[in-house]
Amino acid sequence: MNYKETNIDFIGAIPEHWSLVPVKYLSSFRMGQTILKEDLIDDGKYPVFSATEKDHYFGRVDNTSFILEEGDIVIPARGNSIGHVKIVTEKAVSTQTTIANFVDQAKISSKFLFYFYKAFKVNLFPYDNTAIPQITVEKIRENIITLPPIIEQSQIAAFLDQKTAQIDTIIEKKQKLLQLLDEKKKSII
Repeated sequence: MNYKETNIDFIGAIPEHWSLVPVKYLSSFRMGQTILKEDLIDDGKYPVFSATEKDHYFGRVDNTSFILEEGDIVIPARGNSIGHVKIVTEKAVSTQTTIANFVDQAKISSKFLFYFYKAFKVNLFPYDNTAIPQITVEKIRENIITLPPIIEQSQIAAFLDQKTAQIDTIIEKKQKLLQLLDEKKKSII
């Protein structure tokens, strides 16, 4: 396989048949909507993503100014969770502390873009070092990403799904082992 140099330090050389494309040509973006804790309801129709490193919801709402569809991506845009992307698995909404990334799935695999974001988080989501660190939609739109043919994107994403599942299983087993060792230590003491 022949490679070409990208002249982007964190990417390096890529296969000749891949492209470099600004993400703004593959997605649209907007800041999340203003949702306060008092706006949340227990049995709301739409789950709400907020800026957090964890993959859980802030709560639920019924009324929303936009809806994220399955395969769209949420990019935390403020605080310590900047760049800890989440892929949407059901219709959802996101708060003003996030950037909603509406993925054009005819042009790019959501999973591929998700993994690309995760792999190059430090390079793609640099933030202003202010009292509250933040990133902007304008900066995100200009990010350059590698773009293999859609079939290769799907193959890469499937491979990464498999490998991350294996690693998650190993981590879970190690955590159980550590818990058992801790219990044994306590019983000996």
